Amino acid sequence: MKSIKEWPHYFIDVDGTVWSQKQHGRSKKYPTKLKKLTPRLHSGGYLRVSLCKNGKIVDKYIHRLVLETFIGSCPYGMQCCHNDGNKHNNKLSNLRWDTATANQLDKNKHGTSNKGTKHTQTTINKIKNTKYEHQQQGKYDFINTRSVFKNQFQLNIVRHLINFNTLQLSEIGAIFCTDRTVIWRIKHKIRRLC
Repeated sequence: MKSIKEWPHYFIDVDGTVWSQKQHGRSKKYPTKLKKLTPRLHSGGYLRVSLCKNGKIVDKYIHRLVLETFIGSCPYGMQCCHNDGNKHNNKLSNLRWDTATANQLDKNKHGTSNKGTKHTQTTINKIKNTKYEHQQQGKYDFINTRSVFKNQFQLNIVRHLINFNTLQLSEIGAIFCTDRTVIWRIKHKIRRLC
């Protein structure tokens, strides 16, 4: 257990447990026991605790407190990375300072990246087959990239795929032989498509 830098009366373990030794109430002449702080979940999925200094309460991420206490301040241009991709595993052995690029590569490797949804080849093939069947039936009139959709039926299908929220815009664009910018404009209801 080590004292947290710049936060008197707070301590942290190598496993990410934060302790408080603040004296509460008026009897400050008696030493207080260590109190384990309960972490709260941040909207991004990271655990945090509230620390108090000079009457001001500040929320701090536990993973950053662990690295700053045991390794040192964050070097310029670096981020705190979880080696196993688990945002709740704040053990010192699981954390490191690294670049944003390395952090993103880790997220891709662990499957925790928020860049779109992963689809099985079966789902992609179903969509491509549907496109092919509709082309054969004459329901679509495709042009090159950055094409303007020629009828309302095509636009409704694109809007349905966007609202279904399982494909990335670039994947929908590939299905309709256009780029993601055209699909983005449809999503945001911008009339001019190209």
